[in-house]
Amino acid sequence: MFDKLYRKEEIFGTTPSPIVVVAMKELKKKWNGNKILNVLDLGAGQGRNAAFLAKNGCMITCVDSSEIAIKYLRENFPDDCKIIHCKIEDFEDKSTYDMIVSTATLHFLKREQIFLTFNRIKDMLKAGGIVCITMFIDDRGIKTGELKNAFCDFDILLYEEEIITDPGHPGAPEPHKHQVARLIAQK
Repeated sequence: MFDKLYRKEEIFGTTPSPIVVVAMKELKKKWNGNKILNVLDLGAGQGRNAAFLAKNGCMITCVDSSEIAIKYLRENFPDDCKIIHCKIEDFEDKSTYDMIVSTATLHFLKREQIFLTFNRIKDMLKAGGIVCITMFIDDRGIKTGELKNAFCDFDILLYEEEIITDPGHPGAPEPHKHQVARLIAQK
């Protein structure tokens, strides 16, 4: 699905998702500055968030299922990222992370896989670590309030739901609306 989209260069741009910028500020509040932060980007795409995080002193593990996105990451971030080509639901790792980011990807999983992924995120996140998720609310995935409830045992630093207007993109070129949930929480 995403291979078609990623045939165009930098389809989602090079600017990091605003919520990732906020999450990085929260993480830096808890960071002494002498430590390299270990960050997992689930659904990294072409690396717009990974590039920002690497510039902020993080070692990034990028996971994506698109062969074209993985090729792009390997060509553009050979030293900054550990790059893993697999579906999010198939990703297994014994590592722990200071921050786990997933922006605009988890809603593509089946509902049961979304909640299993939430649990895996909790397991992979270090104590005091930050989770940052943006995803659509819809009938196939999560419903209103479920993202916040899934992380109710964390300190919720930011949670919001809103309806946004998407100006259109490959695959859905006409303007349309999405209900979006955004979460930053600390374990």
